[in-house]
Amino acid sequence: MIAFSWYYQEKETMRLVNADFIYVGMVILACLIYMTFHMKSFFLASLSLFNVVMTLPVALVIYRYVFGVTYFSSIHITVLIVIVGIGADDIFVFHDLWEGSF
Repeated sequence: MIAFSWYYQEKETMRLVNADFIYVGMVILACLIYMTFHMKSFFLASLSLFNVVMTLPVALVIYRYVFGVTYFSSIHITVLIVIVGIGADDIFVFHDLWEGSF
C-alpha cells in the first residue's frame, strides 16, 4: 500500500508537471524562432513573446485569488501552451497589419 500513499502520489505528480514545463519551454523557444524568422527582427519577436508570457502571472493571480482555485495539475500546463499559441497568432496579425499599412 505504500505505492499508493499521498507522498508518492504527490511526488509523481510533481515529476509530471516538471517534465511538462520542459515542453512549455520548447514551445516558447519554437515560437521565438519562428517569430524572429517571420518578423525579421529578434528584438520585436522577443518583446512580443515577453508580452505574451507576462499575461500568465496575471491570469494565475486571478485564477488563484479571485476565483479561489488552489488545484493545479498537468492539464493546466496545456492552457499555457494554448495561451502562447493564441498570443503568437495575435502578434502575427498585428505585424502583418502594420506592414500592410505602408
